[in-house]
Amino acid sequence: MNYFITILLSLLFLLPNSSDAKILVKVGGYEFYPFVEYEGKSGHTIEIIKKFNQSQDKYKFQFVLTSAKRRYRDFTTGKFDVILFEDESWGWSQEKINYNTSSVLAKGQEVIIALKANNRDQSFFSNFKDKKIKLILGYHYKLLNMQTDHKISENKKIEGISFGTSLKENLNELLEGKIDITFLNSFELDELFKDKYFSKDQILINKEEDHTYTLRAIMTPNSPIHMSEFEQLFNKHKINI
Repeated sequence: MNYFITILLSLLFLLPNSSDAKILVKVGGYEFYPFVEYEGKSGHTIEIIKKFNQSQDKYKFQFVLTSAKRRYRDFTTGKFDVILFEDESWGWSQEKINYNTSSVLAKGQEVIIALKANNRDQSFFSNFKDKKIKLILGYHYKLLNMQTDHKISENKKIEGISFGTSLKENLNELLEGKIDITFLNSFELDELFKDKYFSKDQILINKEEDHTYTLRAIMTPNSPIHMSEFEQLFNKHKINI
């Protein structure tokens, strides 16, 4: 009898559990507030992944950290299957990459801000010459013809442009008076006002945005989940952005 019990227990251990049977879907993301923050520890994308995993048993969604500059290479080499909240004009159409897109997930703007100061008004943004501007490496800006190469600033003869790797880094330098102007997305600007990171009395916002964008999911053609099924999940678990 003990022999048969041992055999039965051995067979049970060999059976795959429900988590092993799930189909893995890798979701890429890089530092892009408020969608991915603190190297993927928080943000809207992380929140969505958690909701996806809690609501169904067919797929296991797993976050994969990439960078703004490396996202295209990681996408084409299969390091992730889908990336959320991307605009096609952010290099995807120029990189000659095969991909599928979802319907619109969100719309926003790239906003230009400075510190308020005496006698400083909208005319402050009319000329960027002789101003210290800090952007984020790997991001796309209309100011730089939607190119990510920092050398483009030299081609446009705009002096004083530097690049950081973190939005909060740029904002802190703005608040400390180390730079004159920085750019950020409208979603994060709203979050920062809500969290009282700074007040509206401190910040001068350019009435003309750098550019507007339409954010979608971008998926590999051989993704383990079909775009229509992904959209059903997303629409079921919409978050407030």
